[in-house]
Amino acid sequence: MIKKSLEKIIKPVNIEFDEVNHTYINPHSNEMYTGCTTISGAWKKDFLAPWYAKEMYLALEDKFEFIKKLKEEKKYTELLMEAKFSAPKKGKKAMEDGKLAHEYFQKFVEIKIIGKGNKIILPQSPEACKAIVAFIKWQQERNPEWLASELLVASDEHRIAGTLDGLANIDGIPTLIDFKTSSQIGSDALLQCAGYDIMLSSMGFQVRQYLVLRTPKDGKPAEEVVIDNLQEIKFLKETFMHQREAHKFYVYTENKLKERLKIKSR
Repeated sequence: MIKKSLEKIIKPVNIEFDEVNHTYINPHSNEMYTGCTTISGAWKKDFLAPWYAKEMYLALEDKFEFIKKLKEEKKYTELLMEAKFSAPKKGKKAMEDGKLAHEYFQKFVEIKIIGKGNKIILPQSPEACKAIVAFIKWQQERNPEWLASELLVASDEHRIAGTLDGLANIDGIPTLIDFKTSSQIGSDALLQCAGYDIMLSSMGFQVRQYLVLRTPKDGKPAEEVVIDNLQEIKFLKETFMHQREAHKFYVYTENKLKERLKIKSR
């Protein structure tokens, strides 16, 4: 949704989002555009391996007495497998809670843009509700003038597309806002903002700062990272485009290796 006053400024994009396959397609050329989060998410995540090991350790930490009483090796193997998948299970729950909170944020912003709306029902997830409380307190303190929510953006030149969380005037400054409910703000969030900025510029709208808003699911207050230095913004946009080329290389090598393996296996 976009504020009416911006409809004449931001030109619409010829892109459709396929929610089932989570892909962006140009309906005129039938060409698939690479998603902004796909590019920014290709960034190496060094923390994942230690986190997986930590969650498996925590899952087995208090099981010593239980393991001693096991008489079947099969039961022990089942316990190990359960511990092995504790991290993905926890990650899936966190994503589900984050999605519920994000849906609330979206509805809240849309009501602010329209100027009216029905009361939003809180989700049943306690973790999602804690993130929502953090968001509401941040909203009260910052009092942003919301301009857009879940806005579809794209660049035909670079064949990229995405859906940004929000645009707002904060203290009179056009700001690109990205919501996060994760346990930390990663470097990929800054690249994601830069990608959206590139697309917005091609659509006729220029932001002056990025704001990554983290609303924790543990009851702690919201955190924000603001990038308002124009040189830093320029650097992030250049880095995003380098990452765009790097992602092309990832896709190329993956397809090429699969192709070569097929030839050798014949």
